[in-house]
Amino acid sequence: MALGVSRSGYYKWLNRKPSQTQIRLKKLMTLIQEAYDKYEGIYGYRRMTIYLNHFKKAKVNHKCVYRLMKFMGLQAVIRRKRYNYKKSQPY
Repeated sequence: MALGVSRSGYYKWLNRKPSQTQIRLKKLMTLIQEAYDKYEGIYGYRRMTIYLNHFKKAKVNHKCVYRLMKFMGLQAVIRRKRYNYKKSQPY
């Protein structure tokens, strides 16, 4: 018990199978990464949630998407605002 874990407990942990939740989160992470690359990083967690729920039919909460994007190190790229100036003729 070097790290406070029994030998049998360590090997049980080592040979465990991923749970249904872990499998679902892995799948969500791949969907998030694909969408992030497709839209060149302009989607934040709010728009990403809408995209996943509407187009990919993944029933996911915005808090889950936020947590996963934070874990993956993905952030939305803030784009510069474009100003629409009227072109006028000088007198």
